[in-house]
Amino acid sequence: MKSVKIIKSIAHDGQSRIRGIGRYAQALQSAFPEQDSTISNVASDIAIHPFVNLIAPPYLSGDLVAHRQTIGVIHDVIPLKHTQFPWVGIKGTLWKTINLKLLKFYRAFVTDSQTSKRDLIDICQLDPNIIHVVYPYSGLQDVSVEHIEKILPYGLTPHEYVLYVGDVNWHKNIAQMARAAIEANITLVCVGGAFTKSSDGHPWSSELQKFHELAEANPARILCTGFVDDRVLTTLFTHALANMLVSLDEGFGYAYIEAGHFGTPSILTDAPIFHEISADKGALFVDSSSTASIAHAIQMLQSDHSKRETLGAQAKAKSATYSRKQFVDGWQSVLTTL
Repeated sequence: MKSVKIIKSIAHDGQSRIRGIGRYAQALQSAFPEQDSTISNVASDIAIHPFVNLIAPPYLSGDLVAHRQTIGVIHDVIPLKHTQFPWVGIKGTLWKTINLKLLKFYRAFVTDSQTSKRDLIDICQLDPNIIHVVYPYSGLQDVSVEHIEKILPYGLTPHEYVLYVGDVNWHKNIAQMARAAIEANITLVCVGGAFTKSSDGHPWSSELQKFHELAEANPARILCTGFVDDRVLTTLFTHALANMLVSLDEGFGYAYIEAGHFGTPSILTDAPIFHEISADKGALFVDSSSTASIAHAIQMLQSDHSKRETLGAQAKAKSATYSRKQFVDGWQSVLTTL
């Protein structure tokens, strides 16, 4: 069997708390539990770089050049795809130029969806034959629904709030989501450490600034919890009216499968990535640019309990397809191509 080294140079404290990256790193480690998981000079047949960030300082290592057996994981290319948003900056543009040149040293790439694969082909000009889609898996899906807390924190009431779990970057559309919750007269619960930060004036933070202004003006409708542990998170997912994921773009969408595991439907942007991961099941699709469209979807679930139950059951069934086994099997299949 080929030996595998998972490069952990990016897993410092600042980034390991980024939810999507942290979840993926945990899942990847579980796929190769007996392999060396440190960045070192230990001999290995294959090295896996679990987070190739094309606008961050380049990752340089002998793994890339010496044996050309490094697999790069590129979750999405959103910063390169949406060039109308000038938030990458001079440094980001420089790193992008260098990183795109370094891609030639990777033996293969893994990405999270067919949508992201198409973007890698179109934008990065990569050979489609070396790009593999392995759908992510979240350890949160291992939690048994029988062990969920029945008492909600923060004084919340079941089905009387909608939930957003994630980051605050511009493409997450958090200000629009807040407007929709206010219009639908429902509490929006936002989970994530980034919500506790103030906007620094950078274009990257423009959505966060708008969100904070809405939250300050409507304190009864917007609740920011900061980081919560998985026990609290699973309770919030279980009792939410719906999971909100109305991003302008995504590479995957962890919250859809995590909410679905607990029988909670989602409100999703009407975009290719969300149709792909949901197979049009377990969700209502909305126009992310329209406050009214998002608010209407919330109100539909508020007024039609049976519809929520039907969509929740669909989401639960779809979530089950994103299993640990499919993730491990997918990675094993990638390794056989090298």
